[in-house]
Amino acid sequence: MSDIELYIMRFSPEVQRRLYAIRAIGLEIFPEATEKLDHAVPSFMIDGKGITDYAGRRAGGKGIFYYAAYKDHISVSLVNSHVAYLVIDIIKNSYPDYKYTKTAVKLSHDEELPLDFIREICKLLTLLTGKEA
Repeated sequence: MSDIELYIMRFSPEVQRRLYAIRAIGLEIFPEATEKLDHAVPSFMIDGKGITDYAGRRAGGKGIFYYAAYKDHISVSLVNSHVAYLVIDIIKNSYPDYKYTKTAVKLSHDEELPLDFIREICKLLTLLTGKEA
């Protein structure tokens, strides 16, 4: 069993289902990425490193995005770079009802998991970084 699966297995069956759904989207959109526990949460990496931001700088070995479960929500966190800020700025205008930080979106366990929303975030990442989906 992988580290990612061990992480997911720590949660209730419903939260596991949500985490596996997010993982499947990441694998679909970033087939060249590898999975890794980074900062004790699942992340997607390209070439063992983070994605390149729009200015061409490396994002310091961080993943494409992280996803983590908490008591009341799942957080989808983007690389802490200009790309993350741009994606959040773009996406929150189209989806104002979610809770955002500068680099993440919080998805409440009380609401249906918005798979199309997560897929759109990933596709925006591919557009802004030049990584093909």
